[in-house]
Amino acid sequence: YNYYGVYITGAGWNKVIDAIISHNQKNGIYLYNTRENYVAYNNISYNGGGISMSNSYYCNIAENDIYKTAGSLTFPIGIFGKNAGHIIQLNKIMSMNSDGIHIAGSNPGDADNNEIKNNEIFNTTQGIYLYNANNTRIHHNSIHNNTRHGIYIYSSVTNTTIENNTISGNALTGIDIYPYSSSLASTQITIQYNNISFNYVGIYFERYSSQNLVRNNSIYNNTAYGVELGTTISLTTVCWNSFINNHGATGAYNPSHVQAYDSGSLNHWNTADKGNYWNDWSKPDNDGDGIVDNPYSIDGSANSEDAYPLASEPVIPEFTSFALIFITFMAALFLARKKVR
Repeated sequence: YNYYGVYITGAGWNKVIDAIISHNQKNGIYLYNTRENYVAYNNISYNGGGISMSNSYYCNIAENDIYKTAGSLTFPIGIFGKNAGHIIQLNKIMSMNSDGIHIAGSNPGDADNNEIKNNEIFNTTQGIYLYNANNTRIHHNSIHNNTRHGIYIYSSVTNTTIENNTISGNALTGIDIYPYSSSLASTQITIQYNNISFNYVGIYFERYSSQNLVRNNSIYNNTAYGVELGTTISLTTVCWNSFINNHGATGAYNPSHVQAYDSGSLNHWNTADKGNYWNDWSKPDNDGDGIVDNPYSIDGSANSEDAYPLASEPVIPEFTSFALIFITFMAALFLARKKVR
């Protein structure tokens, strides 16, 4: 019941651990102009915001439970201004009226080299939001049942990798790339080894983005397209993915239920010899080379096609049955540990 719960400014190498921080008017924890702080094992609830950092470097935000922030412009984890080198890991973020993890540099490139891993984020608006952030790595998170997008890349985001995440049940898009002007384009985004399912759209490059790579993802049961490329998207390659039952598709091909869309330019839906697996287009393969004998046509004005559709589903290493059992076990162990604390 204070203005801030914990406020640290102009200092480094501090630890905030094992605290219950609740019912404060502003943020539960606010770090300003700090470096190399460790914030872990806290229960942060019913504050104006959760953990906020500004002009800070190399902090480790780990294994906190953060929920029930008060307003739409405050965040469970918010990073603003110039920030670099933060690790945000193993946090549980839920039941919010705002983005779960919100990173927004003041100018392009202000937020640099941050890592977001092994978090569970659900019941927020956007699970993860990036703006003016470069070289971000987002991996091994569970991002589900958010009211808008799972991951939302707004503007001026480059050289970012999104990999090995489970992104499901989000009301709009699993991953959405939406720069609002050509001067703030987002480029060189790699999306790989993710499980993307039961969203409205799986992956949507909406505007002003190029030189991207979408590969080795399992994309299934999304209401609309599994992958959609808008009119200002170019030089993007989509290959080696599994597309299953997106856009109303079933095992039998129906031209009204094509699983992907492209209205951009110079995009590619295959490499020199391999494309994607489409469960509505897996035969014939009369010569047994693993490639369906006819190309798969992509919806949209670009008149694109996958020239080498795969006859069988490629293996996504992170999402074998053993891996899913292991992830479930680790999540249960983590929750049990929190209860003991």
